Amino acid sequence: MRPALLLRLEGAALLFCGIFFYHSLGAGWILFVALFLWPDISMLGFLVSPKLGSRLYNLVHTEVL
Repeated sequence: MRPALLLRLEGAALLFCGIFFYHSLGAGWILFVALFLWPDISMLGFLVSPKLGSRLYNLVHTEVL
């Protein structure tokens, strides 16, 4: 398999597992949407400075967190 396909499958698996486990917590779906969009919202750091924006972007786009 090509690496790009494996990365997409891995991302899809993480998404579906995340939805499943979030649903099992019984938490609200509004919070889920906010958390789902959090990486995109972090790009607002670029309005302050490119350095801050790139640091925030890299921080929230790691799967370790």
